[in-house]
Amino acid sequence: MKPNKEGTQKPNHFLALEDAKRAIKLQPDWSKGYYRKGQVYYSADKFDECIEAYQLGLEKCPEDETLKLALEKAQEKQKEKDDRENWYTSVGMKIGLVCGILLVVCDEWLSSIPALPVSKTGW
Repeated sequence: MKPNKEGTQKPNHFLALEDAKRAIKLQPDWSKGYYRKGQVYYSADKFDECIEAYQLGLEKCPEDETLKLALEKAQEKQKEKDDRENWYTSVGMKIGLVCGILLVVCDEWLSSIPALPVSKTGW
């Protein structure tokens, strides 16, 4: 494998990941192997794995600025992804709650025999 080969530019993530793993196996102290592995995961939106690859690279090469910057960027993206997923979950739960309440209320008002009878004095 050539040291300047750009494995992360391949459209096939599997092949690029295999190249990065091979580079790390052949030269475990070469930071670019970890960087490329992280870039493959980053481009696939797998930020946990990406962060792990960058952190392993920084263990081997603690002064590598490229890895430090890439790690910060990946951590920001992971936080954005987590925030977005939490927002969707929150909105989904609220929509489900409203739909459930509407279902019970409509059932009470529109059915001659409600599935969930509500007493006239309250819940």
